[in-house]
Amino acid sequence: MPKLDRNMFCNRKQVPSVILQGIVDANLMFIDIFAGWPGRSHDARVYRCSKIGQKIINDPESVLPPSCHIIGDGAYPLTEGLMIPFKDNGRLTREQKIFNKKLSSSRILIEQAFGKLIGRFRKLKYAYMCITEIHLKYLIWDNFDCDPVSTEIDFLESNEEEAISGLEKRNMLCNLLAL
Repeated sequence: MPKLDRNMFCNRKQVPSVILQGIVDANLMFIDIFAGWPGRSHDARVYRCSKIGQKIINDPESVLPPSCHIIGDGAYPLTEGLMIPFKDNGRLTREQKIFNKKLSSSRILIEQAFGKLIGRFRKLKYAYMCITEIHLKYLIWDNFDCDPVSTEIDFLESNEEEAISGLEKRNMLCNLLAL
């Protein structure tokens, strides 16, 4: 088992945290939750190592109806089963801006779902977790089914075909939404 390091739980704001990844449907119902990774972990790695992420990357038809996908933000990898916005480098086309706006408006559902969850269970907003090795053994390391030292570059190189099909699908959707 890897040695636990308190610093790996400090997120970009230097606050100790644990990542909670959630997927909701159009009715704000959680259909998947994956929790326990250190706050410093990259969203793309957490997604890639989650059971739902592995299924969507390796066999999207086993989870998603035909021609469907989930929506994520720019921190996630673009695949056929996971649509993300175009990176705004200052040169987006009109169609790409429209696509990003529609994608962003759809992603608001997850924010609303987490807002309702915190509203329903108010202690979650003020929860203070004491990070100890014993807690983390059960919370985190028992759930790691993924190589913790692999990089996102490894992911992109090993899934180049999936990334290309994701690009093709996103471009097709972008063109359809601009009509």
